Amino acid sequence: MTSRTQRPRRLRPSILDDLGLGAALRQLAGDFAVASTLTVRADPGAVTGTGLAEADLALFRVAQESLRNTEVHAAATEVDLRLRRRGARVSLTVGDNGIGLAACSQMAGSGTGFPDMWERMRSVGGNLTVRSRPSVGTVVLATVPSSAPPRP
Repeated sequence: MTSRTQRPRRLRPSILDDLGLGAALRQLAGDFAVASTLTVRADPGAVTGTGLAEADLALFRVAQESLRNTEVHAAATEVDLRLRRRGARVSLTVGDNGIGLAACSQMAGSGTGFPDMWERMRSVGGNLTVRSRPSVGTVVLATVPSSAPPRP
């Protein structure tokens, strides 16, 4: 049993607190590549996190959901995760080379993935944009405020 001050590990991956968002995304990409048929690349750049624990968690969960959507719906072979700092914001980009959303009728209103991602971003003052082109793929862009100063 956990005390009130401890977070259950399944709700917040300990790697976020221990090593930061960049390392957590690298591990997520590696684990996902092993468990699926996708080639998954993670490039967190020099970004270790946003400086805001809830924003880091929200970006991590968007990455997880995007990877799941890619695996289940996109008929993709590759997916890239990028983390970048732009001024006072941090952005996560997840792009695949799949069939695109229009070609994937199962995505249209049947699940909670995209609504959950939009709600996560809204709850931390962030934005979510989804761009998709048939036979080219889908790009999910999640952007959140950062309290951490940029690295020199």
